[in-house]
Amino acid sequence: MPLRRLAPGIGLSVGASRGTIMAMGGGEMDGRGFDQGSVVLLTLHSPRQKCVGILLRLAPAGVELRGVALESLEDLARQVRAGEPAIASTAFFPMHRVERMELDEAAGELPSLAQSFVAQAGRTLAEVFGGGGSGYVSGDVSGDKGR
Repeated sequence: MPLRRLAPGIGLSVGASRGTIMAMGGGEMDGRGFDQGSVVLLTLHSPRQKCVGILLRLAPAGVELRGVALESLEDLARQVRAGEPAIASTAFFPMHRVERMELDEAAGELPSLAQSFVAQAGRTLAEVFGGGGSGYVSGDVSGDKGR
């Protein structure tokens, strides 16, 4: 399969047989790709953690994400439903910590994380996380503050 370069060090291979796009990790995407504003699930190592949020920037140096730790997503939905301020952070994760990044997509009958959030909170992740720093921000989900 041919390899297309998005940016130095970031590549996608396009499957000729089914016209699908495969990310570096081998997962199929629906053709949207990892665009700015996509909801993504980011798996990190050292220490191992998972974050969900809105992709702000994908670069060879790392990933910039506005979101929360995956384990706090349901609590965030309850807070939003109750009218409390949303707690999210804008964080940069150096590429050496990124193990995997997945687009948040429904899988058959299983809803995506974003769809589940809307069902629980009554608002979308994009509405709650806002655009690049607007809204209430608390803490750093990454543990990495350096850029």
